[in-house]
Amino acid sequence: MFSQIRIGLLALTMLYMLSSAVSASTNLVVNGSFEGATTTDQTTGDVLPVGWTLGPPSPASLSKVNVDNSINAAVDLGPEDGTHYARFQSPAANGTRDCLYQDINTVPGQLYAVSFWVAATSTSVGNNSGLGPEWDESSANPTELGTNQFYFFPTNTGPVPYQFFSFMEVASSNLTRLDFHGIDQNGSILLDNVSVTPLIRGDINLDNHVNAADITSMSAALANSNSYEKLKGLNDSELSYLGDINQDGKFNNADLQGIINYLKSGNGSLVPEPANIVLASAGLAALLRMRRQAAAQ
Repeated sequence: MFSQIRIGLLALTMLYMLSSAVSASTNLVVNGSFEGATTTDQTTGDVLPVGWTLGPPSPASLSKVNVDNSINAAVDLGPEDGTHYARFQSPAANGTRDCLYQDINTVPGQLYAVSFWVAATSTSVGNNSGLGPEWDESSANPTELGTNQFYFFPTNTGPVPYQFFSFMEVASSNLTRLDFHGIDQNGSILLDNVSVTPLIRGDINLDNHVNAADITSMSAALANSNSYEKLKGLNDSELSYLGDINQDGKFNNADLQGIINYLKSGNGSLVPEPANIVLASAGLAALLRMRRQAAAQ
């Protein structure tokens, strides 16, 4: 009997982990599409998206970053989708930039997908321009995102249409700052559809769902991790995080067996074993106690 209770509790634990993960894939950025409300900065006159904060260049009179809806297809000016976008046009030439940032509620140690779209409306030749996205700014370990991408040190000789960029980053605290440092003296750097979403344990194929397709993907990752990491643009720690659904610190066949046991192959539904149903009431209380004890350690 005790072994059945133990098995049921382990089953419920696995189900709880996967269920929590599946519901976690929401964008944590407020007004990341810039389609929401705006406010006018009293110092600079810039029209800013609600939910974001401006750190202007020095002096602040050089600030010029606005939520805009202008369109000029000839120079790729416009939104990536919707009707609005953020437009960086500061003429500052003293090393300072407009900084549009947001402090995001995060979980220390959690892995997040950080993504956004960037376009440029003019040549960078002879033009002081660029965009410097930064994750976890104002912390001990800030990370510049995409230092090898076109927007960081632009060399384009004409307009650049929107391109999508995505990064996987770990939060170091319960509040993480995402900052975009932008400048463009002769044209505009455009930013749209900024997103930060928690990555889901078990979502090996990175489609924002834990389902039967991940069984095949996890098998491939376990068979040849180097090849799978190259295919998906992952590193060792990211793959281990995504695959470690039982959260024992290892990515191995036990995780694969966990997905096989608790996902119904074919439709991707989470399915409790019969023992889960019988022991759900007692098992949930025990599970919550286990989680509280683990958090206190």
